Amino acid sequence: MPRKSQRPCAWTGCGQLTYNCYCDKHQKEANTNYNKFKRNQTRQGFYDSPKWRALRKVKISQTPMCELCQKAGRLAKAEMVDHITEIEDGGGALDIDNLQSLCRSCHSSKTLRLLIGRGLAILEGKEPISERAATRKLSQNQEIKSKSAMAEQKFAARMAKTPLKDGKIHQNRLRRPTR
Repeated sequence: MPRKSQRPCAWTGCGQLTYNCYCDKHQKEANTNYNKFKRNQTRQGFYDSPKWRALRKVKISQTPMCELCQKAGRLAKAEMVDHITEIEDGGGALDIDNLQSLCRSCHSSKTLRLLIGRGLAILEGKEPISERAATRKLSQNQEIKSKSAMAEQKFAARMAKTPLKDGKIHQNRLRRPTR
């Protein structure tokens, strides 16, 4: 299977091409910042415990494929074990019936949906953003869409009146001219 194309590093000011979000130079710094400012240290202590690691191994060995992908008719290797009902919402922390094996993509999607549902994040592309920034983006996007719609209407009107080579006016001619 071909590899996905490279894209610029997400670190501000870095344009190095990478297959990941950050280039090798900035990945460690991004992880450090995430761990320092965003990760819940109490929760992380639980996930580093020997009990959790043993239960995680059991769950991955029982269901080595992503459960959500299987429901959708896809096959993907499970890399994460996720609580179906979050611990904060009363789900059992070490209850194997409250766990599901997920690939990274499904785990990220589920976590982001959970954060959005709780009002802690708003989706914009791949990164969650603040509500204020989301409101500003939404108004900018609506303004761009309205300008684009007006331009398309003008273009369609101009093209509808353009005569064809045989001298007749064709009302359904909406394709852009090739140069």
